[in-house]
Amino acid sequence: GADGDENLMRVATWRLDAGGAISSEELGRAAELANRAFAYPLAERLGRAAEERGGDALVQVALGQAMNGQRRYAEAEELLTRAEDVILRTDDAALHRRYLDRRFLALYFGLGRRDETNRMLDGFEQAHRDVGGQHGEDARNIVAGYRAMVLLDDGDLPGVLDQVEHILAAPNPEAQGLMIALQASGEAMAYLGATDSARVLHGRLRELAARGDPETSKAGANAALQEMLCQILEGRVAELLPVVSAYYDQVVGSRDDITRGLTALPWG
Repeated sequence: GADGDENLMRVATWRLDAGGAISSEELGRAAELANRAFAYPLAERLGRAAEERGGDALVQVALGQAMNGQRRYAEAEELLTRAEDVILRTDDAALHRRYLDRRFLALYFGLGRRDETNRMLDGFEQAHRDVGGQHGEDARNIVAGYRAMVLLDDGDLPGVLDQVEHILAAPNPEAQGLMIALQASGEAMAYLGATDSARVLHGRLRELAARGDPETSKAGANAALQEMLCQILEGRVAELLPVVSAYYDQVVGSRDDITRGLTALPWG
């Protein structure tokens, strides 16, 4: 049949089941696709098979994501910590960003280890301190975005805006770092009462989502959630139903239970 992501994942699984020949590269790619489909146990299985065949750093990041997806954050953190040196020795900028995303999710959102997270971000930033060009700038921007997320949880709303101001003003920032900066600053603006300014940032999130980049695929849903927050903070709860309905339409086809469940957030 025709080539396609779903076919690649299916064929890789069949070959693995049948004991057929399949490369670590094919298995690693199939594991990434399974993660995108929220099929995390399958992603782990494919990733482990790729690892047995000598899979590279891409496989380790895919495995970390599969463990995060199963809420096995401590295992994800241990695996990604072991793989850090190998990952950072590559010149693959996109891999570096994916690694940091998966590691931050495990260490901060999953395990809640704030101080360790800040040390990890310090190390990642130090590794890119002397890296020139777009790669170095993108790496430093994504670190700034994650620092802003920590400041947001600390309640330091002006600090959030200061942390990401340069990213929002840049002429063409890298998409993943921009998404994180927009999320953090949009929420900070809402809590500061600047809901009109927050909505400008929500518009930029929706523009990111329209690009179709897998790494920023949740930008549109994040914009919808933040619009709900703005309306709640403005006391316009009765007007929320159309917003919730629009958000539900975006995520009803998602295989991610958490994403779908967030439609209940305004009524909590």
